Amino acid sequence: MFQRNFLLAIATVLTLSSASMAIAEPTNLADNPTVSNQPNLIARGGNGKDSLLNSLNLSVTQKAEIQTIRAAYQGQMSTKKTAMSQAYGTMKTLISNGSTSRSQLESQHRTVATLRREMADLQFQQMMDIRDVLTPAQREEMAQHMNQAKENLRKRLGDRLNEANR
Repeated sequence: MFQRNFLLAIATVLTLSSASMAIAEPTNLADNPTVSNQPNLIARGGNGKDSLLNSLNLSVTQKAEIQTIRAAYQGQMSTKKTAMSQAYGTMKTLISNGSTSRSQLESQHRTVATLRREMADLQFQQMMDIRDVLTPAQREEMAQHMNQAKENLRKRLGDRLNEANR
C-alpha cells in the first residue's frame, strides 16, 4: 500500500512538473528532439487546436524574446530533469529492495526533494522571465490558459484515482 501510494505521488509530481515545464519548451519540437515527448502548453491551447502563442497575439519581437529565454534555461532544465529521473529511479530501487535502511530512504528522499525544488525554482524563474515579455492583457490570457490546463490535469488525475480505488 505504501509503495503504491508513494509511486502514485511520484507520478503526480512528475506529471505536474512536466506540465509546468511545458511552457519552457520550444514551439518547434522538431528542432529539439530531446523534449519532443513532453506536452507543450504554449504550442497547444486549451482546446488543442489553437496555439496559446497565436491566441496571445505575440509580436515577432515577443516571440523572439521568448525563444531566447527558453534557450537560456533549456540546458539547466535538461540537466536537472536527467538528475531527477535518476534520483527517482534510485528511490524506486531502494524502495523495492527489502534491505534498504530507513536512513538510506530518507537520504534519497531529501535528494529527490531538493532536485524537485530546484527544478520548480528554475521553472518559476523562466515563467517570470517570459511573463515580463507579455503585456498585461497577454498575462491575463496566459493565466487563464494555465488555470484551465491545471484544472484539466486535476480532473484527469482525479478520474484515475477514482478508477484505481474501485
